[in-house]
Amino acid sequence: MKVRTGFVSNSSSSSFCIYGAEVDLDEFEKQNKDSYEKLNKHNLETHYRDDYRYVGRSLTSMKDDETFGQFKKSIEASMSELFGSGKSISCSVIEQSWYDG
Repeated sequence: MKVRTGFVSNSSSSSFCIYGAEVDLDEFEKQNKDSYEKLNKHNLETHYRDDYRYVGRSLTSMKDDETFGQFKKSIEASMSELFGSGKSISCSVIEQSWYDG
């Protein structure tokens, strides 16, 4: 299977598969002027679909020597630190694809 990680300018379809959660990025951006630096520091990526915003990590970013449990715990800790204000964020595998054409 080929995984495309770059932007495709001549395509009207898109998809992603991450472990993460739907979050209120607008609120996060209001509270953090360096919001994207914080997301990058935690190796989190963002995806937008209509009014939905998803934050997490691509399953393809899991290290060879990392278990899926370790991968999930790492992401959950980052998400809780950034978005949870001390509470747990409910993460899951999120798969989205669509065709605009």
